[in-house]
Amino acid sequence: MSTTLFNKLQRLYSRLQQQAVTLTPLCDFIVSDNNGRRFWGCPETNSICGFIGWYEEPMFAHSKAIIPGLLRKINKLQKVVEDIKEQATKHERAVEKIKEQATMLKYYLVYSWIFFAVVSVFML
Repeated sequence: MSTTLFNKLQRLYSRLQQQAVTLTPLCDFIVSDNNGRRFWGCPETNSICGFIGWYEEPMFAHSKAIIPGLLRKINKLQKVVEDIKEQATKHERAVEKIKEQATMLKYYLVYSWIFFAVVSVFML
């Protein structure tokens, strides 16, 4: 247990003993990152206790059995996506090479026409 959490718990315990206030675990934490997440805290609005710790709801046995399989499927799909991205990159490189070759072939074709035009003019 961390020192700050231990100190907060000590302060909370002493305050609860003095005022006989009960601890309520279901306070809503309204912040954009953790909207709706529950935490342990003192029910008084201006309490020195404040935030004590996160309240984690127990997980059902069915969830414990299902979640690892879902995580494995997600990992496999992420690997497939990475493989497809690698293949797409290779294909993009191949397309660029083909475009370069097509451009060079166009130049060769134009040069060959010029060559034949020059040769035919000198042959006449």
